[in-house]
Amino acid sequence: MFKLFKVTIIFLTFFLSSGFFYIGPPFKFSDSFEELSDDTEVVVGITHVLLGDDEEKNELFWEKADSVIASLSNQQGYLGHRIRKKLFSNEAWTMTVWKNSSSLNEFVRGDIHSGAISDGLPAVKQARFVRFTARRFDIPLSWDIVEKQMVENGRKLY
Repeated sequence: MFKLFKVTIIFLTFFLSSGFFYIGPPFKFSDSFEELSDDTEVVVGITHVLLGDDEEKNELFWEKADSVIASLSNQQGYLGHRIRKKLFSNEAWTMTVWKNSSSLNEFVRGDIHSGAISDGLPAVKQARFVRFTARRFDIPLSWDIVEKQMVENGRKLY
């Protein structure tokens, strides 16, 4: 019995540390999301980022990312978001949903997001982005769908 327990612990330690698991809170819906009909077309923005190994730069990146996330509910046209981070790695994904492309564009060009990009960029090893439309009914999208969209239509940012 002890041998089985020991083997299980070793296996779980290896498996968890291998970076196969993603963690993150559930999709956060804005109040205005619920007001839309199911067939309304919404705009989805996906970012996938890999950070380098400089912990100081990475800390600043996450600090700035947190401020961007905290600002989302104040953004015009914001409908919801979801984030996930790969366990034991410097990889993360964001999914934001918007009423239209103009809202997403304004957010990206806004002071908070622009400042975060400027300050956090030194930590970024690689970043990709994709934008597409979906029906409100399909939100939140599965990460499988998001990853497929990134592979098929994503563009490299850095």
